[in-house]
Amino acid sequence: MTIAICDDSAIDCILSKFLINEYFKKRKMTCSIITYETGAKPLSDFENGTVFDIVFMDIELPGMSGMEAAEKMRQSNPDIILIFITNLAQY
Repeated sequence: MTIAICDDSAIDCILSKFLINEYFKKRKMTCSIITYETGAKPLSDFENGTVFDIVFMDIELPGMSGMEAAEKMRQSNPDIILIFITNLAQY
């Protein structure tokens, strides 16, 4: 299973990756996780053949928003699992 995490906060990417790995580890499953800091990069990889089973997408990203990137991914693959994430905490 290939999972993409797209979040412009490095701390949030690390935390999300850790939690997802723990989830799979407890179930004795494996996954590959790729992290991104913009909405355009995972979309570019997706359009170039990278297959994501699940995409965790931050809503607000620099340049292309997570909503825009997700909409384009959904047009190409209506079965992709998109999970939107956001952080309301102030650092």
